[in-house]
Amino acid sequence: LEAAARDPELLGELVQFVEAGVAHHVAPPTPLEPPDRFVNKDGHAPQDVMRRPGRATMWSVDAAISGYCEPRFAAVRDAFVANFAERGEVGAAVSIIVAGEVVVDLVGGWQDESCSTPWQADTLVNFYSVGKALGATLVLQLVDRGVLSLDTRVAEFWPEFADGGKETVTVRQALSHQAAVPAIRALLTDNDLWQWDTMTAALAATPAWWPVGTRHAYHTNSYGHLVGEIVRRVTGEMPGDRIAHLRAERGLDVWFGVPLEEQHRCAEVIWAPRGALAPSVFDGLEGDLLMSALA
Repeated sequence: LEAAARDPELLGELVQFVEAGVAHHVAPPTPLEPPDRFVNKDGHAPQDVMRRPGRATMWSVDAAISGYCEPRFAAVRDAFVANFAERGEVGAAVSIIVAGEVVVDLVGGWQDESCSTPWQADTLVNFYSVGKALGATLVLQLVDRGVLSLDTRVAEFWPEFADGGKETVTVRQALSHQAAVPAIRALLTDNDLWQWDTMTAALAATPAWWPVGTRHAYHTNSYGHLVGEIVRRVTGEMPGDRIAHLRAERGLDVWFGVPLEEQHRCAEVIWAPRGALAPSVFDGLEGDLLMSALA
């Protein structure tokens, strides 16, 4: 910047560089003390006020923005920058492809809550329910290869799953959130989430929440183990291993189970403080209320 101040030509190039969305920098962080309800420039209070975890404040995050943005999509770049300057975004990336061409590819901010590690183009992000589509893809690959059909009953290769009125559940129903197990009835620990056999056994032991074929409900936290165990039972491989094959074939940077040597690239998940739920909170809940609470 000092050199650009002394060289008008260099300054002009820098301005073009920024306007093209190749680089941008948000002003240094300024904590703002908002009232109970933040009012925007139109005089309306938005439903949610972005707050830093544990603080009743809004923040402007000091965040370098880099990447590429076609001039016609400058509004996307501006909105991306505003997330840091006005809404407390810590780190993020956005990529847009139109007609097979990348028109926006921006990264910015930090991949950790302490704002010490810059967000990079190869930063890995927990993408939550996007994983459902990948798990379904692994199953559909097996269908495409004739290894099983959409109308194959899950219990044919996962006998334990037949318990509790689920013996007629098909692969088609499992893929389309009709398997009647959107929640596991057993109360499990956080550590249980990392134990594949514990989770799939608990899922198989859960009685159907409704007569199979009569309803559907989003299988929020059970879908991965449901379709993943279908893959494991049919192929003998864990879903993460099958994803590794897909990653190698397609040159993808996607993982089910990130190895230790790659975890330095992972963005932190910043949780709002919340105490553990006591089992007693489920007392007295029945039917759909209990199902929704456990899901």
